[in-house]
Amino acid sequence: MTEVYDPPLPAETDRGRSGEYIDLLRPLLLSQGSFEGKLCALCNQIGLFTAYTEKLKDNPAVQRKLAVIKNENDLDIWQPEFYPKIGERYYASILKGNLRRRIKYALDSLQRQGIIRWKEITHIVPDICTETDEGAEERPEAQSETDERITECIEQIREQAAMKNSCLDADLVISLLQSVYAKEKRWDYIKEQNRYGSIQPFTANERQE
Repeated sequence: MTEVYDPPLPAETDRGRSGEYIDLLRPLLLSQGSFEGKLCALCNQIGLFTAYTEKLKDNPAVQRKLAVIKNENDLDIWQPEFYPKIGERYYASILKGNLRRRIKYALDSLQRQGIIRWKEITHIVPDICTETDEGAEERPEAQSETDERITECIEQIREQAAMKNSCLDADLVISLLQSVYAKEKRWDYIKEQNRYGSIQPFTANERQE
């Protein structure tokens, strides 16, 4: 959310002004004033799943994730690795998708009413690190290691795209992968890793989105 207007601007339309989810989400979203970050961080900040998150912290996989992220609000509680059973993983995926749609719809509704201004930005965070032999810390990959990993990813993408009824556009996904891990960008990633302890996210261009 980039701006909150008080009083509101003239409304563009009355469509979506009220509803079960919008009525519940509106005061939570407006209480933030302004916000920039991931969807999971927004959900955590407004306390949508506080009770469930506290219970989920008993999960060893969640504990490991919390140990490496800098801000607890960045914890995405719907990550597949937190749900070892296939049914749970599938249900978590559905919940995450529904949640994303409901929040975007609520934000669009508030924008149409002239109450806020918001936009969605896609950030990409490259990963060129691998664990040391001892497994205690991470180090930047060698170029050959990154090349090998990207080659394996491309093979998996093509295999998935070749499956019956697959809607995956292999060439599109592969071009995105290659644009992010282009060799000429590698030195910038390594400098960021050494300077900040992690590679900084960058805003996707129109083609990458």
